[in-house]
Amino acid sequence: MSPARHTSVWLHVAIILGAVLLVLAPSLFTRDLWNPDEPRYAEIAREMLLLPTSSALDSSGRPFSERPAAFYLFVPHLNGEVYPDKPPVFFWLSALLQRIGLGWGSGRVVSLATVAGTLLLVYALGRRLREPATGLLAALITLTTLLSFYIFRFGVLDPLLMLCTTTSIYAAIRAFERPPDGSPRWWLLCYAAAAVGVLTKGPVALLVPALVALGYGILSRRDARKGGWWHLPGVLFFFAIALTWLLLALHHGGADYVHNIAFGQTLRRVGKSDSHAKPFYFYLLTCPGLFFPWSFLLVLALFSAIRTARRQGDSLCRLAAVWFLVVLVFFSCFPSKRDRYLLPVLPAVGLLCARYLWASASGAIATPHWHRRLWRLTCFLVGLLGISVAAAVLSPRAIAERFSDGPVRLRTREVTDWPGLCTTLRKQANSQEPTPGRSLWKQLSGNARGAIESVPEGEAPDKQARRTIVHALNRLLDSPDFYGAMHSTKIDVPPQVAAELQRSRKGPSTPVLRWINRHALAAAFPERIAPGPANVPMPTQAEQLVTPGLATAGVAVGVAILAAMLYGLWLPAEPWAEVRRVVLVLGAMISFSLVWDLGATPMLNRVKSARDLAHKASPYLRGADEVYQFMSGFSGAFNLFTGRVRMPVVESRDELAALLASGRRVAVIAREKTVRGRMRIPNARTVANGHIGHASVVVIANWHVDPPNPHAP
Repeated sequence: MSPARHTSVWLHVAIILGAVLLVLAPSLFTRDLWNPDEPRYAEIAREMLLLPTSSALDSSGRPFSERPAAFYLFVPHLNGEVYPDKPPVFFWLSALLQRIGLGWGSGRVVSLATVAGTLLLVYALGRRLREPATGLLAALITLTTLLSFYIFRFGVLDPLLMLCTTTSIYAAIRAFERPPDGSPRWWLLCYAAAAVGVLTKGPVALLVPALVALGYGILSRRDARKGGWWHLPGVLFFFAIALTWLLLALHHGGADYVHNIAFGQTLRRVGKSDSHAKPFYFYLLTCPGLFFPWSFLLVLALFSAIRTARRQGDSLCRLAAVWFLVVLVFFSCFPSKRDRYLLPVLPAVGLLCARYLWASASGAIATPHWHRRLWRLTCFLVGLLGISVAAAVLSPRAIAERFSDGPVRLRTREVTDWPGLCTTLRKQANSQEPTPGRSLWKQLSGNARGAIESVPEGEAPDKQARRTIVHALNRLLDSPDFYGAMHSTKIDVPPQVAAELQRSRKGPSTPVLRWINRHALAAAFPERIAPGPANVPMPTQAEQLVTPGLATAGVAVGVAILAAMLYGLWLPAEPWAEVRRVVLVLGAMISFSLVWDLGATPMLNRVKSARDLAHKASPYLRGADEVYQFMSGFSGAFNLFTGRVRMPVVESRDELAALLASGRRVAVIAREKTVRGRMRIPNARTVANGHIGHASVVVIANWHVDPPNPHAP
């Protein structure tokens, strides 16, 4: 390699690593661990380190420290119980980084490192099979899709799986090459990477590179070297790595654990009973969004690669087309589908688009007439992205209304006393005094009144009548006059409702209006209707988080993105303009990534992370004799944020009531809908509440903690 070419390679590597840090590093400092996967995996890694020295008791009453450390190393645990869903490689890496002091964010550091490794492999493939510029562009395109922005920031298993499959495919391509460029010894790395991938996320790490290598090998059978006997030591190498852990897991965890992780999880995802089951065409519908902004040009790039591979036998076109089509069809054949499952196909997207765009920029291929139209569509949509950035920081409340957290509408089961409600409304309907029942009766529809009047005294309405009444009540929740009418009857609303009314002087937004009216309805009939979600909807939180400096920066970035895309629309259909458009789109997406991390992420932390709720409830969660979780383990989030090793999960309401009625100090974490209006336990009360994802979560305790006195010496 000449000195000039050697310098260009290192420059390209520096550009790739700099782009990775620019896109992914800010989220290490601005984002909490988001439920459900991130806190779960961080807690598993924490328990690997903590349980060998913990004096806490497991479910059998045995101290965790009585078992050897190897037991927790080879058999991952969550909430003090064996976690049989995933193999341990990702947890080992995360635990290692936690050990050296990187804390709970160690999983995201693993993801950042694996993404960097994957992009360097993509660059190496593009440089080897075409030229350095193609490799550089392929790496940057792989980094700047919406799917990349979403998944690469998470401390989850999928980026590590992507690195393993990409490494395996890269090694297979090197092994296929004839001397002096290739060597059959690369098959050893191919099988070893597949084995590490299997110990990361199961058999998919073997099947993906095997199918890609098989397809590429068949199409290249005249030129490729098959490998011969080198496959035998490669297979032995694979089993030596995989079986070593399986045998140790069998020794420590038993046959049931090994059977479940080796077969049970795979069969469950293959079967239709999996919770992520989707139709076979699911990825065809989601790919345009997942691979944006390159998805439109990807279609032309794919057809161009297939045509060039057939006519010229181009290795890069053949590999990228096989990689993309085989993996996409493979994942579409299984009922279980999630966006993140397509991560192993991202390098193929980068290679396809980079090869096509660089070839069109250099004049090596003739572009079809749809090429310029698709470029214009891409620039137009990215420009809209810039407008949305500016709009989001100028009017955060309006944008956040679209993503308002938590249902506030009344449901039939949230009316806890149907006979009492109907009787109260009938009695107060003609009252001369300003009562809640009289005010509500005047606002109800005729159908709802008729349904209430038809109910016999002391009885509950039938199912159809309940639906009619609840439907009428929910229509009133959208009325701006409902709160005033109910408040005139001197109801007592929670303090947070009064505070929000003071803040919303120009009139509350629709989600906040429903939230206020829902609390007014519950306050008017406290023994009949359960209260709504306790925390203020996201629009108010969004408005509080956008500072003037952030608003100025967001508008500047939005305007810059829009101006860049207008320039891209103006550029002529010339080869020299192709590179400029690519650079403009790359810059726009990286700028959008920065605004997302600095602007949207702090807002989403409020509803995607359990940290705030754990902090509010920390006096109770840390001071309780026993902490339980009701009907859910909450992905280990509260274990992580409170430092507790084990929080037993209670499934029965009777058992929960008995625990809260005991003389011990007990705290319970539960979804609000599972306990709302159903718990009638003396001294038990809600001490904290919040949202985790789409679920409203409460902490209940049977004792009281006095707040600290700020004036105490």
